[in-house]
Parts: sequence; C-alpha cells; structure tokens
Amino acid sequence: AGFDRTVGNYTISREIVWSDREIWFDAVHSFLARALRVQLIPHRFIRDPAYKERLRNKLKMVANLDLPFVVRPVDAVNALASLFVVYDREDGVPLAEILERVRSVPPPVISAVVLRTAEMLAALHDREIVHTDIRPETVYCTRSGDIRLAHIGILHPDYPAQEFTAPELMQKKYSGKSADVYALGVVTYLLCAGKFPFDAK
Repeated sequence: AGFDRTVGNYTISREIVWSDREIWFDAVHSFLARALRVQLIPHRFIRDPAYKERLRNKLKMVANLDLPFVVRPVDAVNALASLFVVYDREDGVPLAEILERVRSVPPPVISAVVLRTAEMLAALHDREIVHTDIRPETVYCTRSGDIRLAHIGILHPDYPAQEFTAPELMQKKYSGKSADVYALGVVTYLLCAGKFPFDAK
C-alpha cells in the first residue's frame, strides 16, 4: 500500500520496488510539484563506513558526469538514519518494468538495446569508470526510444545481484570492466530467452 512521508523537500507517495538491496519510491517535490523517483539506501549499508564514503564519492562523480546517457542524481537527503537519492522520472523507466508488461521482446529491439548499452559501457570504461550493477533494473528506456544507464557505483559489494554477477566478483577477486561485460551478456540472454542462463543459487 502507498503512504505519505516527507523527506527533506520531497513527499514520498508510492513504493515501487522493495528488496534486501534496494528500495524505490515515487515522490513529488513538495514546493515545485515535480514528479521524481527516490532510492532509499538501506540503513545497514550506510552503517558501513567504507561503503558510505565510496557511495558519497560515486554520487558526486556521477552527478557531474558530462555523458548524456547517464541518469544523474539531482539530490541526496540524509534522513531516518539512511540516505535518500533523488532522480528525475523523465529519465525513463527501467527495462525491468517493460519486461513485466510484454511477453517477448522483438529481436530488432533486443539488438538495439544491447548495442546501445555496450556503447555506453565502452564510453564509461574509456574513463576508467566501472558500472558494477548492469541488469534490467539499471538500464532505462526513455520515451524517445533512447537508452540510459542508472545506479552507477551504488551497488554494495556484499549484496550483489547474483544472477548478473560474474563468478570472479562473487569470489571478491576482481571487480573490473569484464564484470560489466558479463552482466550485459546475462541481460542479453534474458531478453532473448525470457529466462536466466542458469540458476544463481
């Protein structure tokens, strides 16, 4: 059920995602009446000093990136012993939401989404930026048909999305660019087959 709660200048109206790793809400700016999306970083993550400092640096870096395909945070609010990260809703909807609405994705659409996502990852990697969390929830589709990337660097290393996580990352041996490529491969398989290539358990 939805609820109303004010966090800083934002009124949170509806919960849209709730998991052990991430919590998302629809929200409205209390003064400007602007529709937004708010990500609540779980309290147990924020209690980790190393993660909190890394997250702070990543959010500042992403907010100032001059790459047009990046979904940038527009605000961050410390409240309720946690952190709320605010994004524009105009940046589109996650690919995951689209997959919930359609039975299958046409091959030309799959090719376009995967190719564009690969190009965007290459642009990030050229700047020595690793996304770390490529999955349908972090690949956004805009109304104009473009693709954008969200959640860059927000993933907590102890709580990965197992289905999209490279084996070496699960073993905490490596977290570089190849892990992004692996995750995109899993997304591609999911788009083509409608299921994961293996059981992550």
